[in-house]
Amino acid sequence: MSNLEETRKFAEEKQDEIIPQENFATSLSNEVIAHSQKDDIEKMELLLTELKDLLVKFPKSKHIQKTYGSTLLNILPVFFAHATQTDVKNKINSLRELAIEFESMILMEILAMILVNAIYDFSLINKAGSIQEFSLELSDLSRKYPKNDTIQIAGAKGMVNSTMFFVQNNDLQAAKKHYRILQRILESNPDKEMVDSFQLIQLGKYFEDK
Repeated sequence: MSNLEETRKFAEEKQDEIIPQENFATSLSNEVIAHSQKDDIEKMELLLTELKDLLVKFPKSKHIQKTYGSTLLNILPVFFAHATQTDVKNKINSLRELAIEFESMILMEILAMILVNAIYDFSLINKAGSIQEFSLELSDLSRKYPKNDTIQIAGAKGMVNSTMFFVQNNDLQAAKKHYRILQRILESNPDKEMVDSFQLIQLGKYFEDK
């Protein structure tokens, strides 16, 4: 019997105990990661769904929240490479819904980090509309959670990525818009080093004459 089967069996036997459920979540996550390394999308989907169902069943477990969120964060690039853009967006939407439903700051922070990666990934295939969408959500999150360092840093990094994308695509209006959001986030966090200083200097010089 594999480790996953053992932890699943034990979790089924101990439905009222949280530790077996959390151990099962860890085993599911390990299996998802293992299958992601083989680009086995079908098996990843099945295991990720099982992990999500476990979270829905035990929404107050911070361990299961973190396990589900971090697993999705780690494997989303594989889905991006092998699944459809719609599928990737659906997974992001699902995470957002869970974060809101369970009022989970853990999931909200992971959502912010996933949005940063999504801006980068969608810039590789030149999807300006999606980048605008993800950036707007990051901007909203940075306003909503001004004291959360993880979300503030994610917001700044996302704005650097989106600003650079629009600069490279000669869309000055969109670039200026995202650069202003970046400046707002940086000004709200004056004592924190949030983004690559060289990139920041580059952008500053670019907008000096614009």
